[in-house]
Amino acid sequence: SAALAHARLKLYGLVAACGAAIPDEGSGRVLLDPSASEERAASSRLVAATVPELSHLPLLEQEGRAQFEAVAAALRHALGGAATVHERMREALLAEGQTASS
Repeated sequence: SAALAHARLKLYGLVAACGAAIPDEGSGRVLLDPSASEERAASSRLVAATVPELSHLPLLEQEGRAQFEAVAAALRHALGGAATVHERMREALLAEGQTASS
């Protein structure tokens, strides 16, 4: 969506996503933005995409085995990561707009 916004297309909001992986069920650890090898080795993984301007969650995909609490923790981390990605996209677009108008 950042490319669409950069092209000056009218959008309702920016879509930002982040992945998370649970390396092993009992560890309580969550890997944010895992590498391909970390994802393959994980007992469970998920991806969450958000549109904060609309309070929408257009994508939530989880696969693998894990306790509910572990998946909920991974989701919280992924949503936090997506919020960070969203803010960085927004900052970059605003900075680009200021440069273009200068």
